[in-house]
Amino acid sequence: MKTVTLAVPTLRRYDLLAQLLIASAERGTRRPDHYYIVDNGGGFDPKAYGLPTERTTVFQPGRNLGVSASWNHGHRLLSEYVIWACDDMELHSNTVESLVAAADANPEVGFFYPENNAHTMFGVNLMRRWAFEKIGPYDEGFWPAYFEDNDYAYRIKLAGLPTMTVPGGMNHVVSATLKSYNEAEMQEHHSRFEALRAYYIKKWGGPPGQERFTTPFQGGR
Repeated sequence: MKTVTLAVPTLRRYDLLAQLLIASAERGTRRPDHYYIVDNGGGFDPKAYGLPTERTTVFQPGRNLGVSASWNHGHRLLSEYVIWACDDMELHSNTVESLVAAADANPEVGFFYPENNAHTMFGVNLMRRWAFEKIGPYDEGFWPAYFEDNDYAYRIKLAGLPTMTVPGGMNHVVSATLKSYNEAEMQEHHSRFEALRAYYIKKWGGPPGQERFTTPFQGGR
């Protein structure tokens, strides 16, 4: 049986990480063998939240890597079966089991995600190492977050990578990290969101769902 790691980048919402994501994973029909936390806030202590410390690794980079760099770090480091999740997800009891069973049964498929990941393929997913190597790393220009998932989904589509939805799902506390921002951080967030949207349009010739380019920056950088 393959080792299954549940990996998650987090920025200060340690309460949700522990109370929702990991608590629900521990109750599931297939408990992860290992938890890998990319702690971009630098203040997470698994003991303080009652996590299984013998099965939890915390990586603290000393700065906010952002979502893309966090995902790239984990994909390059961790085992074959890595399930990525946002820190504000509550998993259904069969989500981990369904992802692993689908991966076991479909070695030709590179990317798996629960059927109720309606807004994004990346709220919870399992991506094989060979699929990550085929598509390449996430674009770290989308820092700290937003549009990196749209970018990668479009690249998956362009590459013709086989993907599969599986039974299971999650409940999402929308924009949990944003709720921890103060007013100045929120203003900076809005400015950066618009800048990242402009970057996406420049890269692909249109916003998500309206892309015109089949290679990045066809109109020049």
